[in-house]
Amino acid sequence: MKYAAIVLMIAAFGMIGCVGDDQYAGLDGRLFRLEEQQQDMERRFDRLEQGYRKIDASRQEIDTDVQTLRTQLAEFRVENDNLRNELGGLRGRLEETEYAVRAKEDTISETGVALATQVGRLDESVVAHDERIRRLEEYLSLDLAGAPPSDMPVTPPGEVSEDDLYRYAKVAFDAGDMETARSGFSDYLKRFPKSQRADNAQFWIAEIYFREKWFEKAILEYQKVIEGYPKGNKVPAAMLKQGMAFSNLGDRSNARLILRELVAKYPKAGEAEIARKKLKGL
Repeated sequence: MKYAAIVLMIAAFGMIGCVGDDQYAGLDGRLFRLEEQQQDMERRFDRLEQGYRKIDASRQEIDTDVQTLRTQLAEFRVENDNLRNELGGLRGRLEETEYAVRAKEDTISETGVALATQVGRLDESVVAHDERIRRLEEYLSLDLAGAPPSDMPVTPPGEVSEDDLYRYAKVAFDAGDMETARSGFSDYLKRFPKSQRADNAQFWIAEIYFREKWFEKAILEYQKVIEGYPKGNKVPAAMLKQGMAFSNLGDRSNARLILRELVAKYPKAGEAEIARKKLKGL
């Protein structure tokens, strides 16, 4: 731009020598306006150049900001993924906790039911033991007194034969009249101790106590069959029921002992087969 101004000035001086005063004044005015225009153009050019530099600086700042934003966005994405993973883990743990709580509630409920059942069984056991104690006390009182209670039926009136007395007691037993049956069989043993059916009578007495769930007394009465009539046909049955009575009392050790002895002594008896099955559950 400066070289162009110098050329214009030289041309202007060259023209001065060829013109008059009036023309010189006109040219001088035009030259002045041209210089002003030139300066104005230079100022505009400077402003444009400054503006360009500002725009370039701004663009660099924008590029830096964009890069920063991209970096932050990438970091946000990573953090978001981490949060998603943590959220998934929390949901998983929450589900496990809910499952564990439900399982514990079910366990507590089942435990409560089991405890209630156990309490019920204990109540029944206490009642049963109270009844056994009452019967034992009654039995001991009877032994000390030497006579049966007044309400216990005795033998049928009048003189009866061995067969009639046995039949009388057995019919009462089959009918469920245990007191009459017990009295009849007891009287039978007193009258006919050497009878061929004496072991049967003793067995039925023991069976009456077993059915009444007086297992302690039943065990003693079965033992009378085993010891008093060792060659009788009721010994295997007496041993089987004696083992079952011990089992019902919770004495598994004696129950196993007696049932094993039964199997060893009478391996071919039907009671031995039953004993083998019972032993599997003890």
